[in-house]
Amino acid sequence: VAQGTGRAVVTATGMDTRPPQVLVAGVRYVLNSVCDAGAVELLVGEHDAVAHLACIVGYAHVMADIEGSVYTTTVGTSTITRACMRHGTRLLFTSTSAVYGHGMDRRDFGARETDPLKLGPTTTPSWAYAYAKAAAECQVLAAYRERQLPATVMRLFNVVGPGQSAQAR
Repeated sequence: VAQGTGRAVVTATGMDTRPPQVLVAGVRYVLNSVCDAGAVELLVGEHDAVAHLACIVGYAHVMADIEGSVYTTTVGTSTITRACMRHGTRLLFTSTSAVYGHGMDRRDFGARETDPLKLGPTTTPSWAYAYAKAAAECQVLAAYRERQLPATVMRLFNVVGPGQSAQAR
């Protein structure tokens, strides 16, 4: 990403995550929790932009620890957003296509970010991840509107690449 730009790149990997299989030259790897406010504060303070991709990866892992997934998504996003506000650091928050809800069952892919959400009941465990990501989006967008935090929200679908784990499906 930063090759040839003179910019420093750091990736903070969760303590419950396996180490990357492919190390990229010039990237500093830090083992840390996105919910650790002190560590996040130090890392954010060193950079002019943050790409926040932290979450529990893979549907099976989310379903095995729904409370942990919701906690990591909401508290982690709050921790990063507040640190970015204090430092004036640009934030890219990666959300999920699950936030679109039932509308994504269609073949026309007509869902837009401005459409009403069509999520299932909170009593259905499989919707917890979508609700947590939607809440995190709300926090990032509120910081953008109310505190002028330079922020962007992206709803990703499947992310694949070298080192992709079969458990991340």
